[in-house]
Amino acid sequence: MKIANTSSAQALILLSALFLLVPNQAVAEYSDNETTADFSYISNTNIPIVQFKNANDAPNEVAAAVDVPVDSESEVLLVSHERRIFPKRAIEICDEECASEGVASNGCIDRDWRVYADFLYLRPANVGINYGVVVDGPIVSGEVPIQIGSIGVASPSYEPGFRVGFSRALSQFADIGFSYTHLDTKITDRLTGTPGTPIQSLVIHPSSTNADDEWLSAMASHSVNFKFADINYRHLFASDNNYKLRYLMGVRYGRLEQRFNSTFSLTGNESINSGVTFDGGGFRLGIEGERVSQRSGLLFYGQANASFLAGEFRAGYFQGNSSDPVIVNTSWKEARIVTIPEIELGIGWQNKSGRFRFTCGYMMSAWLDAVKTGDFIQAIQTNKYNGLNNKIQFDGLVMRTEYVW
Repeated sequence: MKIANTSSAQALILLSALFLLVPNQAVAEYSDNETTADFSYISNTNIPIVQFKNANDAPNEVAAAVDVPVDSESEVLLVSHERRIFPKRAIEICDEECASEGVASNGCIDRDWRVYADFLYLRPANVGINYGVVVDGPIVSGEVPIQIGSIGVASPSYEPGFRVGFSRALSQFADIGFSYTHLDTKITDRLTGTPGTPIQSLVIHPSSTNADDEWLSAMASHSVNFKFADINYRHLFASDNNYKLRYLMGVRYGRLEQRFNSTFSLTGNESINSGVTFDGGGFRLGIEGERVSQRSGLLFYGQANASFLAGEFRAGYFQGNSSDPVIVNTSWKEARIVTIPEIELGIGWQNKSGRFRFTCGYMMSAWLDAVKTGDFIQAIQTNKYNGLNNKIQFDGLVMRTEYVW
């Protein structure tokens, strides 16, 4: 890099900036009309070595102002290192590109733009609905039957989802971005009975005419879905060549949907449907960390955050059949502040330039103080609506592809 008419003090500023940008075991070269300098780190240490020379090949006075070892034989230590030449405007590299030729920076955002796409493979937990059971008939009203077969449970399992997002660097330490997350899960389950071993419904209204009917078949489906839209601000507060720590704060919109549908068959069909929906918005706070090997590109990362969403739960219950289309039709709603803690740990790899990375991790989250569809059905059956607060959990695999420039 050539810069004309650079004073010794300016050279020191430029070189100091470059010291922050050179990763472990990389070599940078700086030169102007008067001063030449090669610097790196001693192998397997964070101790920088600098060799300053002026035009007449004598040690430059600038070296005395820099608190780093200066060794006339430092070039010997650099023989096995890769040489990198930094381009113009070295003092602005951290703000604009961090380390132009792909050298990972020491304490700043690596590029201006970042885009990523996540593949999610998640399972909702603590959401199963017990809709029916095979019993030793006949069914007697008010008595607990003898169960002799499977209990029908509609509980979704692992399903694919996605998250996409981007961010824009605001400075060498901060960026702001947007992301959208979507997950749909659904399960369909069936039970079969016989005239001597019928199915007893566990979701039918107990005061309805068909409450004690001995059903011969039953089918139930249950879906649990969520969506997030996030605007996040991230700030780097600690780092060196191998690790970075950031705090995160932002705003989030969240939607949680639960839908349950069931059909019980004898001579006719009885339908029982119920659902719970939450919509809300609020704040999100968190911390992110990563440790990267500069040699291999392998990395370990972790993040933890919590969202606080103010919104409203809305729930409904419906029962009907062909002869009586509307037996029960009721709804309920309540305002809530829902807390959503999330944690994710994983490993990954990034290429030498740091532009591309792939990560794979395990994620756990929970919606606290939530209303579950199964709890709401029980509240309808008992006509008691206090205590409708529970948790809905999600866990599973998260794989990310990320590109920065």
